Amino acid sequence: MKKSKIMRALSLILALLLVSYIGVPVLAADDIESGISVAADGTITATSEDGVQYVVFMVTNIHYNSLEPYVSEMVALHGEIDSSSDRMYAFGVVGPMCLTQSIEQMNEEVNTVFALAEKYNVPVFFQMDDCTNYATEFGHDATIDDEGNKFYDDPEMCEWIAFPEEGEEWGGQSYGMLPRWHCNWSGTPFATAGGFPCFNSPKYLAWYEKQVTEGFIEPLVENYERLKKEGKSYLLAGINTGWETQIPDYTDKTYASLEEFEKAQYGMHALHNLGYDAESIFDEAVTRMLSETEVIRELLYEVIADYIEFTCKMFYDAGIEKSKIFSHIVSVSSYLGGCSTEYPPTDVCINDYCTPGWTMSPKTCNYNLAQLEKELGENGRNEYVNAEGYAHYDDVATCTAYFEESLCGNAKLITVFGYDQSSGTYGYEKSENFYFVKVVKSWLAREIGPDYTWAKRPSLVAKLNICKTCGGTLSNGFCLTDNSHYDVPFKDASGFYTIKNAGNLYWFRDQVNNGNNGIFCRLACDISDNIDIYNSDGSLKSENFRAWTPIGVKGSTSSRSVAFNGVFDGRGYTINGGVYRHGRAEI
Repeated sequence: MKKSKIMRALSLILALLLVSYIGVPVLAADDIESGISVAADGTITATSEDGVQYVVFMVTNIHYNSLEPYVSEMVALHGEIDSSSDRMYAFGVVGPMCLTQSIEQMNEEVNTVFALAEKYNVPVFFQMDDCTNYATEFGHDATIDDEGNKFYDDPEMCEWIAFPEEGEEWGGQSYGMLPRWHCNWSGTPFATAGGFPCFNSPKYLAWYEKQVTEGFIEPLVENYERLKKEGKSYLLAGINTGWETQIPDYTDKTYASLEEFEKAQYGMHALHNLGYDAESIFDEAVTRMLSETEVIRELLYEVIADYIEFTCKMFYDAGIEKSKIFSHIVSVSSYLGGCSTEYPPTDVCINDYCTPGWTMSPKTCNYNLAQLEKELGENGRNEYVNAEGYAHYDDVATCTAYFEESLCGNAKLITVFGYDQSSGTYGYEKSENFYFVKVVKSWLAREIGPDYTWAKRPSLVAKLNICKTCGGTLSNGFCLTDNSHYDVPFKDASGFYTIKNAGNLYWFRDQVNNGNNGIFCRLACDISDNIDIYNSDGSLKSENFRAWTPIGVKGSTSSRSVAFNGVFDGRGYTINGGVYRHGRAEI
């Protein structure tokens, strides 16, 4: 899980030149994650108490009081739900819209859709709004006080595009209005009614927690606990606790709906709450050898991660299983590599209280599944959800391949947004001949993945430890079959390699020492090795260490040097351990 390290000091590059590493034993999977078992023959199997998987048909733009005809149609088109099956479809609803609906409106929505789920024996899926202040037609009576004031009119609860200047109470006050969120989902951008929430504002979080708890969680738990007693827990497919959680950056946007002052990076209020101002951002950029834009983004990624975790934990603490709690951000950075606060690093949605979820669509939000699975494995996780997908595949063959990689892989659930549309790029054709309908029925009938069950899903933790060069086992990024093979780090669109283990670092070192000396890398975690290389009498152990050739050394001695002209960004992380180089041990 991504941990906040925004206040750490920069790692000294000197440490990189001194420290050496050893491989550590691969942890047994059940030591890493409950829900994983290792058989006597070494076969790794994932297990789960909740083994039901879902295809969710998202009725995207329909009010909850108008859903019934669509649910009835789903049953007629896809068949009755088998309550004993581990494969089901579900209907998805927009909401609760926790930033705009009143508590009473949210209560009504939750109770209405649960009644609908029971009537048709079709599970329900909730798409909650956690930040965008979107779709006010579903209810717009949320207030922060008895006077009827809205959160999005309060500078203390909303984001700014600048730090406060002298004489200002909030950043950007001179512009006369708070910057708004601009929706570009339809291709015709429009602005929401007011400001964008500040994710770490104490006043906002207190109000937000009350909205979510009283409006959504309380009726959700009441209905869910009753269903569990009746043996119908399957009727809750799950909750998207966010809707592409992000902090806007409109610096380079040309939306007609934007005011000129809104063409900026949002998030300065969150940074202000962390104790930053323009001067300290500049100082940190100099210290970390990054641009101010990069520093701001790195800090805001942590703000986003903390907000997602805060939201998911509310549901988890209320007794909802994390197999039914889903985070939701976009997957773009896994495909492009580069990130922004609108397209944050894919691991910001991974925490201890949810199943991670991404928008994953080959036509609207492309993704690199291998990279996503690597992120999951590195965080000890073996499951995800496609939190926003569509039915826009080419034919039965390509759609079947998608089901095989997802629902016969590590996807607990996939969504199909746009069910209320009959045609078009985002639509769902209501026909027995529609390829997606055919594939859904084949999957439900176990014609796709006949031997697959959720309990037998692949272990991404174990997959992570396979050497891509020879198929051997990796330990801390080193191949145990051939010690010259290292785990190759991921390279993002900006050209930086992400160093997540010691093997990554050795690979980086060899690149530099073999002439690729302009290479860029970033640390993604603390790395410690060679911690136990000395006997009790202070002598060097004859095993359990790996000799380190410093970066910048070509060959076996220091007489031949290579100038390092690239970038090594410690990002506040540390490299620790004993030293073994040039045939001698050092501390």
